[in-house]
Amino acid sequence: SEERYRRLFYPISDAVLREDQGNETIIDNNAAAITLYGYPARQLIGMKLSSLFVDPDRCHAILQNPSRTTVVLSQRKEDGTAFPAEISVYRFIHRGLVVAGITVRDLTGQRRKEESQRQEEEEFRGAVRSMPAFFAIYDKERRYRFVNTTAESWLQQSASALEGRTDEEIVSEAVRQSYLPMLLDACNTKSPRSGQCIFQNPQGPVEATMKFTPILDAAGQIKQVVAVGWDTSEMKP
Repeated sequence: SEERYRRLFYPISDAVLREDQGNETIIDNNAAAITLYGYPARQLIGMKLSSLFVDPDRCHAILQNPSRTTVVLSQRKEDGTAFPAEISVYRFIHRGLVVAGITVRDLTGQRRKEESQRQEEEEFRGAVRSMPAFFAIYDKERRYRFVNTTAESWLQQSASALEGRTDEEIVSEAVRQSYLPMLLDACNTKSPRSGQCIFQNPQGPVEATMKFTPILDAAGQIKQVVAVGWDTSEMKP
Protein backbone atom coordinates (compact mmCIF):
# COMPACT_ATOMS: atom_id res chain seq x y z
CA SER A 1 0.00 0.00 0.00
CA GLU A 2 1.00 3.64 -0.42
CA GLU A 3 1.12 4.15 3.34
CA ARG A 4 3.38 1.15 3.88
CA TYR A 5 5.59 2.23 1.00
CA ARG A 6 6.10 5.67 2.51
CA ARG A 7 6.85 4.25 5.95
CA LEU A 8 9.62 2.14 4.42
CA PHE A 9 10.92 4.65 1.88
CA TYR A 10 11.22 7.99 3.67
CA PRO A 11 13.13 7.11 6.87
CA ILE A 12 16.04 5.43 4.99
CA SER A 13 19.33 7.08 6.05
CA ASP A 14 20.82 6.96 2.53
CA ALA A 15 19.46 9.32 -0.08
CA VAL A 16 16.86 7.63 -2.26
CA LEU A 17 15.43 9.01 -5.51
CA ARG A 18 12.86 7.60 -7.92
CA GLU A 19 12.98 8.43 -11.61
CA ASP A 20 10.31 8.04 -14.25
CA GLN A 21 12.31 6.24 -16.93
CA GLY A 22 9.97 7.52 -19.58
CA ASN A 23 11.05 11.16 -19.27
CA GLU A 24 14.08 10.69 -16.95
CA THR A 25 12.73 13.06 -14.30
CA ILE A 26 12.70 12.65 -10.52
CA ILE A 27 9.22 11.78 -9.26
CA ASP A 28 9.95 11.16 -5.59
CA ASN A 29 12.69 11.45 -2.98
CA ASN A 30 13.18 10.87 0.71
CA ALA A 31 14.30 13.35 3.38
CA ALA A 32 17.93 12.20 3.20
CA ALA A 33 18.08 13.23 -0.48
CA ILE A 34 16.98 16.78 0.40
CA THR A 35 19.69 16.98 3.06
CA LEU A 36 22.37 15.49 0.83
CA TYR A 37 21.81 17.51 -2.33
CA GLY A 38 20.59 20.75 -0.75
CA TYR A 39 17.60 21.18 -3.06
CA PRO A 40 14.15 21.80 -1.56
CA ALA A 41 11.74 18.94 -2.18
CA ARG A 42 9.58 20.96 -4.58
CA GLN A 43 12.64 21.66 -6.74
CA LEU A 44 13.89 18.08 -6.85
CA ILE A 45 10.58 16.82 -8.17
CA GLY A 46 10.60 17.21 -11.94
CA MET A 47 14.38 17.67 -12.24
CA LYS A 48 16.37 15.54 -14.63
CA LEU A 49 18.15 12.94 -12.55
CA SER A 50 21.27 13.31 -14.70
CA SER A 51 21.66 16.92 -13.48
CA LEU A 52 22.75 15.53 -10.11
CA PHE A 53 25.64 13.62 -11.71
CA VAL A 54 28.99 15.20 -12.53
CA ASP A 55 29.11 12.88 -15.56
CA PRO A 56 25.57 12.75 -17.03
CA ASP A 57 26.60 10.14 -19.63
CA ARG A 58 27.50 7.66 -16.88
CA CYS A 59 24.11 8.34 -15.32
CA HIS A 60 22.32 7.43 -18.55
CA ALA A 61 24.41 4.26 -18.98
CA ILE A 62 23.63 3.03 -15.46
CA LEU A 63 19.93 3.78 -15.70
CA GLN A 64 19.66 1.90 -18.99
CA ASN A 65 21.19 -1.18 -17.35
CA PRO A 66 20.15 -1.04 -13.69
CA SER A 67 21.90 -3.43 -11.34
CA ARG A 68 22.02 -3.97 -7.61
CA THR A 69 25.81 -3.83 -7.92
CA THR A 70 27.10 -0.57 -6.47
CA VAL A 71 29.33 1.83 -8.38
CA VAL A 72 31.14 4.96 -7.22
CA LEU A 73 30.26 8.12 -9.15
CA SER A 74 30.69 11.81 -8.41
CA GLN A 75 27.51 13.72 -7.59
CA ARG A 76 26.83 17.45 -7.48
CA LYS A 77 24.99 19.41 -4.78
CA GLU A 78 22.75 22.42 -5.35
CA ASP A 79 25.66 24.78 -4.56
CA GLY A 80 27.89 23.09 -7.16
CA THR A 81 29.97 21.05 -4.69
CA ALA A 82 31.00 17.68 -6.13
CA PHE A 83 31.29 14.65 -3.86
CA PRO A 84 32.00 10.91 -4.27
CA ALA A 85 29.01 8.63 -3.78
CA GLU A 86 28.18 4.96 -3.88
CA ILE A 87 25.25 4.42 -6.26
CA SER A 88 22.94 1.47 -6.71
CA VAL A 89 20.07 1.41 -9.21
CA TYR A 90 17.10 -0.94 -9.54
CA ARG A 91 13.99 -0.95 -11.72
CA PHE A 92 10.36 -1.69 -10.88
CA ILE A 93 6.81 -0.83 -11.89
CA HIS A 94 4.96 1.72 -9.75
CA ARG A 95 1.48 3.08 -10.60
CA GLY A 96 1.88 1.84 -14.14
CA LEU A 97 5.21 3.62 -14.67
CA VAL A 98 8.61 2.06 -15.29
CA VAL A 99 10.56 3.52 -12.38
CA ALA A 100 14.24 3.51 -11.50
CA GLY A 101 15.08 3.56 -7.82
CA ILE A 102 18.45 5.13 -6.99
CA THR A 103 20.16 4.80 -3.62
CA VAL A 104 23.00 7.26 -2.97
CA ARG A 105 25.52 7.01 -0.13
CA ASP A 106 27.86 9.96 0.42
CA LEU A 107 31.47 8.74 0.68
CA THR A 108 33.00 12.11 1.61
CA GLY A 109 33.50 11.19 5.26
CA GLN A 110 34.90 7.79 4.38
CA ARG A 111 37.35 9.29 1.86
CA ARG A 112 38.51 11.88 4.41
CA LYS A 113 39.08 9.13 6.96
CA GLU A 114 41.03 7.05 4.43
CA GLU A 115 43.17 10.05 3.47
CA SER A 116 43.82 10.85 7.13
CA GLN A 117 44.85 7.24 7.78
CA ARG A 118 47.12 7.29 4.71
CA GLN A 119 48.85 10.46 5.89
CA GLU A 120 49.26 9.08 9.40
CA GLU A 121 50.77 5.89 7.99
CA GLU A 122 53.20 7.87 5.82
CA GLU A 123 54.26 9.97 8.82
CA PHE A 124 54.72 6.84 10.91
CA ARG A 125 56.79 5.11 8.23
CA GLY A 126 58.92 8.22 7.82
CA ALA A 127 59.54 8.37 11.56
CA VAL A 128 60.66 4.74 11.92
CA ARG A 129 62.50 4.39 8.61
CA SER A 130 65.74 5.91 9.90
CA MET A 131 65.54 4.83 13.56
CA PRO A 132 68.62 2.88 14.75
CA ALA A 133 66.55 -0.11 15.92
CA PHE A 134 65.40 -2.94 13.63
CA PHE A 135 61.75 -2.43 12.67
CA ALA A 136 59.62 -4.60 10.38
CA ILE A 137 55.94 -5.33 9.79
CA TYR A 138 54.70 -8.72 8.58
CA ASP A 139 51.21 -9.48 7.32
CA LYS A 140 49.15 -12.41 8.64
CA GLU A 141 50.99 -14.79 6.31
CA ARG A 142 54.38 -13.63 7.64
CA ARG A 143 55.18 -11.74 4.47
CA TYR A 144 57.18 -8.55 4.83
CA ARG A 145 55.12 -5.38 4.31
CA PHE A 146 57.54 -2.81 5.69
CA VAL A 147 61.15 -2.69 6.85
CA ASN A 148 63.27 0.26 7.90
CA THR A 149 66.89 0.88 6.90
CA THR A 150 68.29 -0.90 9.96
CA ALA A 151 66.27 -4.03 9.11
CA GLU A 152 67.57 -3.84 5.53
CA SER A 153 71.12 -3.71 6.86
CA TRP A 154 70.74 -6.60 9.31
CA LEU A 155 68.92 -8.81 6.80
CA GLN A 156 71.23 -7.82 3.94
CA GLN A 157 68.23 -7.29 1.68
CA SER A 158 66.56 -4.20 0.26
CA ALA A 159 63.02 -3.25 1.22
CA SER A 160 61.85 -3.91 -2.35
CA ALA A 161 63.40 -7.41 -2.29
CA LEU A 162 61.71 -8.23 1.03
CA GLU A 163 58.28 -6.79 0.16
CA GLY A 164 55.63 -9.51 -0.04
CA ARG A 165 58.01 -12.37 0.71
CA THR A 166 58.61 -14.58 3.73
CA ASP A 167 61.90 -15.12 5.54
CA GLU A 168 62.08 -18.67 4.17
CA GLU A 169 61.93 -17.34 0.61
CA ILE A 170 64.66 -14.74 0.75
CA VAL A 171 66.73 -14.70 3.96
CA SER A 172 69.60 -17.16 4.32
CA GLU A 173 69.10 -20.10 6.67
CA ALA A 174 72.12 -19.08 8.73
CA VAL A 175 70.45 -15.76 9.51
CA ARG A 176 66.82 -16.76 9.87
CA GLN A 177 67.46 -19.76 12.12
CA SER A 178 68.54 -17.29 14.77
CA TYR A 179 65.20 -15.48 15.03
CA LEU A 180 62.63 -17.43 12.99
CA PRO A 181 61.68 -19.79 15.87
CA MET A 182 60.66 -16.75 17.92
CA LEU A 183 58.55 -15.38 15.07
CA LEU A 184 56.85 -18.75 14.51
CA ASP A 185 56.17 -19.12 18.23
CA ALA A 186 54.63 -15.64 18.37
CA CYS A 187 52.34 -16.51 15.44
CA ASN A 188 51.35 -19.90 16.86
CA THR A 189 50.58 -18.57 20.34
CA LYS A 190 49.32 -15.14 19.20
CA SER A 191 51.42 -13.70 21.99
CA PRO A 192 54.58 -11.53 22.08
CA ARG A 193 57.86 -13.41 22.03
CA SER A 194 61.37 -12.06 22.58
CA GLY A 195 64.90 -13.36 22.84
CA GLN A 196 68.50 -13.06 21.74
CA CYS A 197 69.73 -13.75 18.23
CA ILE A 198 72.68 -13.03 15.95
CA PHE A 199 72.59 -11.54 12.45
CA GLN A 200 75.60 -12.47 10.33
CA ASN A 201 76.66 -9.42 8.31
CA PRO A 202 79.82 -8.80 6.23
CA GLN A 203 80.82 -6.08 8.71
CA GLY A 204 80.61 -8.59 11.55
CA PRO A 205 77.90 -10.28 13.62
CA VAL A 206 75.14 -8.20 15.17
CA GLU A 207 74.04 -9.47 18.57
CA ALA A 208 70.45 -8.38 19.03
CA THR A 209 67.42 -8.63 21.26
CA MET A 210 64.33 -9.22 19.11
CA LYS A 211 60.67 -8.91 20.04
CA PHE A 212 57.80 -10.13 17.85
CA THR A 213 54.33 -8.78 18.71
CA PRO A 214 51.22 -10.15 16.92
CA ILE A 215 48.48 -7.59 16.24
CA LEU A 216 45.05 -9.24 16.39
CA ASP A 217 41.79 -8.24 14.69
CA ALA A 218 38.36 -8.11 16.35
CA ALA A 219 37.94 -11.86 15.80
CA GLY A 220 41.21 -12.61 17.57
CA GLN A 221 43.06 -13.54 14.37
CA ILE A 222 46.50 -12.23 13.46
CA LYS A 223 46.42 -9.35 10.98
CA GLN A 224 50.02 -8.17 11.43
CA VAL A 225 53.19 -8.97 13.33
CA VAL A 226 55.50 -6.17 14.41
CA ALA A 227 59.20 -7.00 14.84
CA VAL A 228 61.56 -4.72 16.78
CA GLY A 229 65.22 -5.40 17.49
CA TRP A 230 68.02 -3.69 19.42
CA ASP A 231 71.74 -4.13 18.84
CA THR A 232 72.85 -5.29 22.30
CA SER A 233 76.51 -5.49 21.33
CA GLU A 234 76.62 -1.69 21.33
CA MET A 235 75.30 -1.68 24.89
CA LYS A 236 78.16 -3.76 26.25
CA PRO A 237 80.88 -1.89 28.19
